[in-house]
Amino acid sequence: MLSIVIEPIPPDEFERTAESAYAKVQAYGDVYIVGRTIMAIVWNHVHSGLLLEGRRWADRLMAFGREQQDPRALGMALWLLGWLDIVAQDYSAGLAHGEECERLALTPIDRQLGQTVVGNCQLLLGRVTEGIKTVVRHRQQALANGWHLSAMSGEIALAVSMLLSGEFAKGVRTLESVIERSENEYGYRVYADLGRIYLAEFYVLLLRGTRKPPLRILLKNLLFLLRIKRVAAKKAEALLQEARRDPWFCDRGVARARIDFDLGELYAATGQAGLARKHFEAARAIAVAQQVPKMLARIEAAINSIAAPG
Repeated sequence: MLSIVIEPIPPDEFERTAESAYAKVQAYGDVYIVGRTIMAIVWNHVHSGLLLEGRRWADRLMAFGREQQDPRALGMALWLLGWLDIVAQDYSAGLAHGEECERLALTPIDRQLGQTVVGNCQLLLGRVTEGIKTVVRHRQQALANGWHLSAMSGEIALAVSMLLSGEFAKGVRTLESVIERSENEYGYRVYADLGRIYLAEFYVLLLRGTRKPPLRILLKNLLFLLRIKRVAAKKAEALLQEARRDPWFCDRGVARARIDFDLGELYAATGQAGLARKHFEAARAIAVAQQVPKMLARIEAAINSIAAPG
């Protein structure tokens, strides 16, 4: 199962491997090994974007924890569910799972992982002050324990919170730095590509102009906006196409749906309605299959906003 961290396995093959591994560890009967095996399976699905499959395994881990009265399994299931929520962009649900994990988790590492879910969701919900405190606290504790990848897990959300707070240039620089370090220092392409998606979404938001920031933020960022508007579309498309090539993102996974949705938004903003509709419909097919209602609602609204062809 550890090979999934190095190289993704095709989804159908992985599911067969997962079921086989689960059957073997169940037969062995060690509670810890069963829990860790399911955790590895769910973590693979978090990365591939197969949330429906990931939730089924996380629910299995939760049921196993209750049957065995094992708080370690319950803690792992809760922070895994929180990360599945983050990938689905359901940050309120993720926050609830992270907070419950902090309350119930038995071990320091699982409480820490619950804490990073909480911090990410607080930041992505716009609760910047408390989110920064949570993420910084987790980062300090993680670095003290040598958990470098875990320490990095809140950096995208911190950068996004800078954008939400009106620090546009600083937020963009920080996201670019996270992308570079994730890829080149840690070899963690999925996290780098998640950063690319958030950065592209910021550029698309500028192009769409649907949410006007307050005048003071516009004035504060005037030079940045004048410079970036000319290249925002080109930058967004390059970032999304690079993320689209990530071998971890399954063709029928939610990450691919998000990229297609963002490309649809980009093409709608640049007057390419036919291309926009094509990408929105591709995103909708995945969102329906993966049962992601919040994402589906956004996609349907975007499709309805495009005038019917002909």
